[in-house]
Amino acid sequence: MKILYEQENYKAARDKFIKIEKQYSGAPPSAQALFMTGQTFLQTGDYKSAGKYFSRAREISDEPRLEQKAVLGLCRILIHEQQYQTAMQRLNQVVNQGEIDINAEAQFLLGEVYRGQNDLRAAAVAYLKVNIFTAVKPAGPCGRSTRPRGATRSLGRLDDAKRLYHSILQDYPDFNSYTDKARMKIKELANL
Repeated sequence: MKILYEQENYKAARDKFIKIEKQYSGAPPSAQALFMTGQTFLQTGDYKSAGKYFSRAREISDEPRLEQKAVLGLCRILIHEQQYQTAMQRLNQVVNQGEIDINAEAQFLLGEVYRGQNDLRAAAVAYLKVNIFTAVKPAGPCGRSTRPRGATRSLGRLDDAKRLYHSILQDYPDFNSYTDKARMKIKELANL
């Protein structure tokens, strides 16, 4: 089923996930199948159906990670519907509670919220924070690298980079891997 999803054969994948959901109704495989069914609807632009499946997955899941992924799916729908405040509230509940990949996706979606609100400065900071949290450096909204040190150094905006890293120290004090990296980058920037 997942291979069908990865091959972007969403209709066939959806049919398989719905079959699993019915077969294991109420059990953990059912929650995962509901979530993946929501993903297939999201990928095909059927946001209303996606929302129903994400909500049901969230309701019956007993796994925090799956619940958080379902919230992220719901937030993608809220962003599409331009319900930015609601999306921001839900994302802020998830951003510090999940594993690194969940936190990074929530932070990226916060960037999408800010971009949708035309607050490009806050969006850029949110996208830059994703880079700190992950080993993979995703492209920014314009397809360019969003690495804070390189981008800000070449643009002569070292103060912005320092503010970014200080905001990480402030926003994520309990995440040692983030704060350690931020402190290291602050020291590097001090030497430039």
